[in-house]
Amino acid sequence: MISLVGAGPGDPELLTIRGLRRLQEADVVVHDALVGTGVLALARPGAELIDVGKRPGAPCRKSSSTSYSCSSVRAAATSCG
Repeated sequence: MISLVGAGPGDPELLTIRGLRRLQEADVVVHDALVGTGVLALARPGAELIDVGKRPGAPCRKSSSTSYSCSSVRAAATSCG
């Protein structure tokens, strides 16, 4: 299963219950640079956390990072059936 979870303003207490569940069930969490550590701390222990986000004033990440992220997401989706 692939889920998109909005982190809102970054306060972990403002996540939806469904968003929290998805983070706690995820094998791979692909996130941008705006997601705070408090939200990421809610991810399942052992989940792979992949930062693919652009930071203000910094160049975009190279495509190899994106390819790695996409392959991780595909692998997670395949393992779910």
